[in-house]
Amino acid sequence: MSHDHAQAFTTGGNSMGYNVSSVGVSFFKTHSSLTNNITVTIETDSGGDPSGSVLGTLTNPGFNTGDQVLTFTAPQGGIDLDPSTTYHLVLDVSASLTNTNGSILRHSGSDGEDGVSGWSMANRAKRRSKGGGSWSQFTHAMRMSINGTVTTGPGLVLSSSSLTVDEGASQSYTVKLAAAPSASVTVAISGYSGTDLTVSPTSLTFTTSDWPTEQTVTVTAGQDGDATDDTETLAHSASGGGYGSISADLAVTIDDDDSAPEITIVAGAAVTEGAAATFTVNASSSPTANLTVNLNVTQSGNFVSSGQGGSRTVTISSGTSSATLS
Repeated sequence: MSHDHAQAFTTGGNSMGYNVSSVGVSFFKTHSSLTNNITVTIETDSGGDPSGSVLGTLTNPGFNTGDQVLTFTAPQGGIDLDPSTTYHLVLDVSASLTNTNGSILRHSGSDGEDGVSGWSMANRAKRRSKGGGSWSQFTHAMRMSINGTVTTGPGLVLSSSSLTVDEGASQSYTVKLAAAPSASVTVAISGYSGTDLTVSPTSLTFTTSDWPTEQTVTVTAGQDGDATDDTETLAHSASGGGYGSISADLAVTIDDDDSAPEITIVAGAAVTEGAAATFTVNASSSPTANLTVNLNVTQSGNFVSSGQGGSRTVTISSGTSSATLS
């Protein structure tokens, strides 16, 4: 490379812009002499040329010999780009570099673009003598890729919208922010008070540097005395850093490990006419609270006294497994 190179590109129309994490540049040949003698930047546009106003300098990965794509990494937090705006990727070769023939950029014979809708790339790159000077049109476009994310507004990103926890066990999910905050953000978790759930931690803090890093929340379901699955909702409310009105919910189902008792009825001994008949109502396991069993007493003939037929109830007391109906 005996010249500096610049490739113009125009961003798409996403209203909140984009964030660049890295740039890939294709080389037909590379030479280790470029390792400390090239600076890769993204610059704003001025009349179709790089303006010299640098938005960010990308980290050089080091050069090895061969045909390869080298990835230059943006600084922490990335490089923010506005929507529908032209920028330039600039490869600035040091004026002191003397061994320039060992590295050759790979150029594109077409101006085709792949990736995010609305982006475009100039048909031809620009170049100038290393060390500065005026930019002139080159015959082809540079072959390169721009990697990053579409910028979104403030939001809470939960790894799932629902969670199922076995009674007596734990499950986890993660939380992160959808976009960079202006200051630290606190996310308070509520909705577990008065339920069989415990949550740890109950509050999360995200800073301007670790906001895209997922934080883990563990939900534990305690044992209860019934056999019914429960459903609760954990609310996540953010505050600070421009996130004051942001919230997200997580539905939690507790899969109960108790089974409902099986009810059986056993008839008593033979009954003498005019005497009472008795029946024993059994539960397969002793209930932890009084259990009411609804019965319907029917007959074939005319043996049941008035008021003793039809709907009846019997209660199996807590800690016992049977009750008698007569």
